[in-house]
Amino acid sequence: MEQSITDGLKSLYKSASENDRAELIQKFGASFFKQSIFERVKSYEDACKELNLPTDLPYTLPTNSRQRAVNAMYMLDIINQALLDGAELDWEDSDQRKWYPYFTDYKPGSGFRFLVTFYGWSYTFGGARLCLDTQEKAKYFGTQFLAIWNDFNNPKK
Repeated sequence: MEQSITDGLKSLYKSASENDRAELIQKFGASFFKQSIFERVKSYEDACKELNLPTDLPYTLPTNSRQRAVNAMYMLDIINQALLDGAELDWEDSDQRKWYPYFTDYKPGSGFRFLVTFYGWSYTFGGARLCLDTQEKAKYFGTQFLAIWNDFNNPKK
């Protein structure tokens, strides 16, 4: 019951006038109506919008796997920044978990699939630039953006 009321209020907010939105925010707070990062970032373009960045890539028309990998790394870095949603990882804090997706090969030569998430303290197998602050975000990063991860990880694509 409580979830349906919450969903109803959020639905009402989306279609409300500016005055009505202001009144709803005054009663429930702005954070109540803010979409989760998973709702806001479902693509590279969404991540760019979230960070107010252009969607331009290093290689406009990549002609080989290395150029596709460079574009993919760039996109993964932007998506990672957006998914952090303001959180900052403290690389001097060895007790802070830094989560990253981990992949396994799917079929030889066809790409990778998401396997699991891990965390590391002051080291990582996944690359420090692509770590996140929660396991949930790392899993989402590894599954939602799998095609981009494959362009980055798979030199035969």
